[in-house]
Amino acid sequence: MAKLDQLLTLERMFETYDNMEVHDVTLTSKQGFAVRSLVDNIRGRISRLLQSKTRLSCRNVLVANFETMTKDAHWLKSRLFDDLPKDECQVLRDDIEDMVELMRQLFLKIMNVDPEYADNLIERLMKSYKKKHTTDYELWKGLQGEITLEMLTEYQAELTANMLIMGALKYDSDAKGEEVDRVDIERLKKKLPRDKELPADFEGECAKLKRYSYWLGDMFFVDYKKLRKYIFRVLGKLTCEQIVAMYNYDAQLRMIHEDMARLDPELAKLLHGNALGDSLENTEYFAPYIGIYKMLSGDWLAEVRTDAKYNKVWAQKFADGLMRSEYRQQIVEDWKNRRYKIKGFILGYLKQAGVIDPKLTNRDIARAADIMDNPNTFGEYMGIESRKQPYAEWILNHIDDYC
Repeated sequence: MAKLDQLLTLERMFETYDNMEVHDVTLTSKQGFAVRSLVDNIRGRISRLLQSKTRLSCRNVLVANFETMTKDAHWLKSRLFDDLPKDECQVLRDDIEDMVELMRQLFLKIMNVDPEYADNLIERLMKSYKKKHTTDYELWKGLQGEITLEMLTEYQAELTANMLIMGALKYDSDAKGEEVDRVDIERLKKKLPRDKELPADFEGECAKLKRYSYWLGDMFFVDYKKLRKYIFRVLGKLTCEQIVAMYNYDAQLRMIHEDMARLDPELAKLLHGNALGDSLENTEYFAPYIGIYKMLSGDWLAEVRTDAKYNKVWAQKFADGLMRSEYRQQIVEDWKNRRYKIKGFILGYLKQAGVIDPKLTNRDIARAADIMDNPNTFGEYMGIESRKQPYAEWILNHIDDYC
């Protein structure tokens, strides 16, 4: 399928006009006519793509930037709109706004693709770049004597740093200040070689990765279900080297986790499941489990808890136990549309049970947890409504089972 490269031509036409010294009304009018003709052609092509039943992706549709080109201001800033007669200017403006709206609809069509199709497409692409050779990790391991957990966590950290340096998340939206503040860059640097050169924007890239990752004990994971939309959106921009880097990162990370599990029985339980059953990964219970675990394993809990026994290990076991309880199906259903409420309910129960300092107000806890932009609303979720939930008693009765 041909790409919508006319959008790039349209950009160049506006830029060319803006850089010209134009004082001829006829020339301006002709330029306006040429732009309108191209815009009309683009609108027609996008309309056909919207009606097409063919699977679409940014890779086979667009060699442009959806983030800028789906904004009216990106096009309307040209001096051409000031120079054209009022009636011609309005016609062109209307055409541009219509084109942008069609592009936004096309973007949604691409992004709302069936998840299974997107996963299969990305997996096929990754496999097509796969090279059948021994990984760097296997070579490194072959050169070592006794492998320790500390050595594996250091290799995991450097492997992750190298993947980010390759620019795998280059096209994700820039990290906000609060996201960067949550990155413990000094702790990460201690795991890296002292002479490791990090780019100036490395901390921001780490903040981007936090959007799609989580920890289970010492094992670092990327949630590729979350990352899928980003990859699918920028597939046409990623270089062969970046895609290879992502594939090699995933393959080596799996090997590291297996070796960690062999050294630590607790990590083996996290990776492969435990006495309560198989691992929750790849089940419908995994998303709420990870969401609850990440909330309770945050550094903020150490500031408001009543006992140090409520640590990250406890958080993992508690979240796992809850999502294996008889209430797990209801939590899965509620999680789809009420995940913030569920998180609020759980923190409310932890306060009732004395895990969180009962002297703190709900709003104080909500601010510390920083789950929602509006702590007042989140604080309300922790209140009276939380006591109505059927799993309240289970939580209150099982909190200390996982210490």
